[in-house]
Amino acid sequence: MKGRRVSYIPGWDCHGLPIELKVLEDNEQLSFYKSPMMIRKKAREYVLETIKHQKESFKSFGIMADWEKSYHTLDVSYIIQQLDIFKKMVEKDLIYRRYKPVYWSPSSKTALADAELIYKNDHISQAIFVRFPLINLGKLSAIINIKNKKPLYVLIWTTTPWTLPANKAILIDKDMEYTIVNTTQYGNLIVSRNRVPHLLKFINISETSLHFFGEALLGATYYNPLEENFKEMPFFHTKYITSDSGTGLVHAAPGHGMEDYEVCIQHNIPIFSPVDDHGCFTKEALNGKLEFLFVLEHGNKKVIELLENQKMLVSLEKYIHKYPYDWRTKKPVIQRATAQWFVDIEKIKYQTIKALKNVKMIPENGRERLISFLRSRSEWCISRQRAWGVPIPVLYSLENEKPLLTVKNINHIINMVKKYGMDTWWQDSESDIWVAPEYKKDGIRYKKGMETMDVWFDSGVSWNVIFNNRDYDNLNSEKDKPLIDLVLEGSDQHRGWFQSLLLTFVASQNDHSNIAPYGTVITHGHVLDQYNQKMSKSIGNVINPENIIFGEKDIKKGPAYGVDVLRLWAVGNNFTNDINISSLVLKNVAEIQRKFRATLRFLLGNLHDWNGDKVEYKDLKKIDQYALAQTYEFNRKTIELYDKFLFFQVVHAITNYTNNQLSSFYFDIIKDRLYADHRTSKSRTSCQTVLFHIFRNYISIISPIAPSLALEAWKFSRKEIIGEIETPFHSGWYKCEEEWLNLELQKEFQNIKTIRSASNLILEKARKNKYIRSSLECEIIIKAPLKTQAFNFLKKIEHELSQILIVSDISVISMDSELLNQKWDDYQEITLFGSTCHLIAKLSEKKKCLRCWMYTATMNADICHRCKEVMLNN
Repeated sequence: MKGRRVSYIPGWDCHGLPIELKVLEDNEQLSFYKSPMMIRKKAREYVLETIKHQKESFKSFGIMADWEKSYHTLDVSYIIQQLDIFKKMVEKDLIYRRYKPVYWSPSSKTALADAELIYKNDHISQAIFVRFPLINLGKLSAIINIKNKKPLYVLIWTTTPWTLPANKAILIDKDMEYTIVNTTQYGNLIVSRNRVPHLLKFINISETSLHFFGEALLGATYYNPLEENFKEMPFFHTKYITSDSGTGLVHAAPGHGMEDYEVCIQHNIPIFSPVDDHGCFTKEALNGKLEFLFVLEHGNKKVIELLENQKMLVSLEKYIHKYPYDWRTKKPVIQRATAQWFVDIEKIKYQTIKALKNVKMIPENGRERLISFLRSRSEWCISRQRAWGVPIPVLYSLENEKPLLTVKNINHIINMVKKYGMDTWWQDSESDIWVAPEYKKDGIRYKKGMETMDVWFDSGVSWNVIFNNRDYDNLNSEKDKPLIDLVLEGSDQHRGWFQSLLLTFVASQNDHSNIAPYGTVITHGHVLDQYNQKMSKSIGNVINPENIIFGEKDIKKGPAYGVDVLRLWAVGNNFTNDINISSLVLKNVAEIQRKFRATLRFLLGNLHDWNGDKVEYKDLKKIDQYALAQTYEFNRKTIELYDKFLFFQVVHAITNYTNNQLSSFYFDIIKDRLYADHRTSKSRTSCQTVLFHIFRNYISIISPIAPSLALEAWKFSRKEIIGEIETPFHSGWYKCEEEWLNLELQKEFQNIKTIRSASNLILEKARKNKYIRSSLECEIIIKAPLKTQAFNFLKKIEHELSQILIVSDISVISMDSELLNQKWDDYQEITLFGSTCHLIAKLSEKKKCLRCWMYTATMNADICHRCKEVMLNN
């Protein structure tokens, strides 16, 4: 609309778990391990068919895009670019592999990144207090009376009993104060002194006078009675222990918790995670006692049973708390140590956050939200154990599983992909073709890795589509200007796509320019139903957009509103918040669109015989000039709102302008001139000149949000109105003349509107009292003090006031003048320029003209003088 070329290339994220699960659901005989190629074939078919349908849907929504150049993340060309960006990150030493705990989805059988988690606030866990017996007291021996001592235990609290078979240490804070409490049933227990009041709710205890700092526990050992070998296990210090919950002592399972892992790895404690891809215990867990049991269900129950048998269980309760779930399957995840590939975010975190400095965020609070997510991340787990995706270009030694991930070999793999395609990786072909010649010399044999990249990596490198677009150089690109002007997505993408775009862009740049890939980030809310409930397919409260456009099969359930109603609904609300949609909401939006349509019909209907000759601005009546002043203000305001992406305020501005400035004001006032004046009279042509400007401005303003209506009106417009311009979208914003602003005239019309409001009040009273049926039956008498600014002003506009007030005549007289033949005494008082004036409605003494309906005909005639002249000249 600003006369600039816009490059909008639509695209589809084609890979990922939801599609693979859909394929597996429809083809139960397939599995990732046995038939990855068949999964990929079926997934590709499903994706391409879905894209075909979605593309047609998007077109029907009135979305303008370069559809023929749309990109798909499954295209070999896209994959090659993605692998090239990955290679640059390898070159910068940002990619590494590590055996460590990650979020694992048993329901999806894959690792997940933070961005793929949702948190459920009402998850129920089995929270337990468990005691572990001490073996070697270490420094505690000097504190406790050795001769009289009884068996001593440490008490821990956990909401994941299933992790206890993988326990490798107990963590404490060396600077925290601990105490020994006495219990009749469970012996002497070591706990944080600050937690004693809380523990009284669960255990009958009495505190001893023996207090000590956690430092004394370092060097002591304990054993896990669940294990048969009674192996001594250590205590370690960490600062993340608090006395806000639990007991001040935490059991560490480094294979099932990131904090546990970080502490234990510093002390060379082996990482132990006896859980398989399905989330079931392996035979390594307690020598097979738990094998095949799902850890979150029967496995958890069995561990609690074993604890009870070993007299380790002190207390058990249901605990409701916040817990991570797989955002696709909506089922709980676990932390499980597996060998995964990561992006080292820590190395680029500062540069990434700095790059956001000049990015415009709408709404602004999105900036801090995005930054907070970035600050909380040190790494990004990018490997997934699925078939439908872009494989991580890594080979593993058949001898020792050592990975081969080098720039040279990735280059070789990229060349092989160009030659054979990506699916070749998954076929039962020799791995040798993926090994660069220089790595074949040492005789090491390799196998292909089967991990695929996180789909957020796929979508995160989509900025490269713009970068490699041949037309990009022709756009107004500048150095240090963001590659992408605008990205738009839901508020959940602060932890997803907005991050992955930023991270992959910053990570792959050769310089340290601190430029983000995007200039503006717009975040929208979610769609709610009429009960303010988030729309979800599983709930069944989703409204299909196509049903809004084309209607339901049963028209009573939903008529065909057309695309513009859908678009008006979307932009007519503050999209940064969650917004409602329902049949009632759509009905109200349809009424707004109907008013827009009626306005365009009025404009075109009254321009049908206009020859294109415009009346000079200086020759227009005051009311016409004022209509252009309102058009100027409307134009400036709405374009400014568009620039700020305040689309809902644009809709409000159009609605207000339509109802208050046009329909109930200007259009109402000029109908007499349009319908009764001679077709080629200057008076009527003046109206048409203004209607032309209003039409061209109005259609330009509604074009982005109601394109179907705008295009329809444009096609019904004559060449005198639109010239040779093909569509309203090619015409751009309408350019209003500066002289239209006319501030002096606008001041005058503030007073004229005061007069009109008073006139409407007195005429309405006359209607209610049944003195009149139409305002045209009246003439308005305005009494003002002589020789005042008010009187002079009224005399100056007297000749136009009858049309503005929509009455048959106007008389301005002095305040002390007497009125004859007045049938009612009511009047309305106003103040003009500091003077008090009276408006009085009086029945016209003339006859109603049968042509124009004005009471301006003489008593012995059926039509007025004006209409006679018009009829004679036709």
